[in-house]
Amino acid sequence: MEETARLPVRRIRYKMTKPQRQKVFDYVKKTYGILPTKEPKWKPDSHVFFHKEGGSGTKRKLFGIIMLVNRKYLGEEENEQVYVLNVKTDPEAVPLLTMSECIYPAYHMTKKSWVTVILDGTVKDKSIYRLLDDSYVLTLPAGSRKSLKAARGPKNWLVPANPKYYDVEEAFRHRKVIEWKQSTDVREGDLVYLYIAAPVSAIRYKCRAVRVNIPLDPPDEMLHIDRLMEIELLCDYGRELMPLSRMTEDFHVLAVRGPRYLPGSLKYELDMWEGGPDS
Repeated sequence: MEETARLPVRRIRYKMTKPQRQKVFDYVKKTYGILPTKEPKWKPDSHVFFHKEGGSGTKRKLFGIIMLVNRKYLGEEENEQVYVLNVKTDPEAVPLLTMSECIYPAYHMTKKSWVTVILDGTVKDKSIYRLLDDSYVLTLPAGSRKSLKAARGPKNWLVPANPKYYDVEEAFRHRKVIEWKQSTDVREGDLVYLYIAAPVSAIRYKCRAVRVNIPLDPPDEMLHIDRLMEIELLCDYGRELMPLSRMTEDFHVLAVRGPRYLPGSLKYELDMWEGGPDS
């Protein structure tokens, strides 16, 4: 993936009722039942989030590190100590994430799949929580990953829609829940991002699967449909936000010929658009 220039720094300080570092501690405790482990070997006042399962001592898997570093070590001009969070992410998402303000290639971790987030309020809380959730899953011990796969949480699907066969735009003008062809392992609660083919050629809608595996009797042999799902409209991106040209240039999605997983970097961009990092 080609190197992408960082955006000019226009830092906005947000008033915080509680230090963002403490918000991260609270979120990890509430969500995963995990307390931070103080690890002076990393940096003074450093705390590590370890998985409960999978080894002990140095073999324990970690999914986040909070440490106190100087901004200049991250490439900034300011000579100021600040708390940061290191998290693991999808390698494809790293170039996009590090274009954002106050997110940098990882400090003291592999820069291929880890990033460093400054905890000064510039990056909104919910964006940090999403990054922590991704890091938690990506660093799960092997046995836990198998269990997670068997009882998986919601997945994100990119699904094509051909307007020659069905006018989904017109359908969503009249109702928020429609029936849709199901041709893959979509489960209730999964997110379905509808890409509308030419002449639209863009990701148009974000939906949630509310009912799945509905038999179609008799099956539609011409369109190869034997079961349906019901999807509920959550967000309309319009035609201009994510056309195929941008999907190809920024996210290396060359075509959408069948259902597939939505790349993490592309989901992050869509999430950010929906109402900012607090969406």
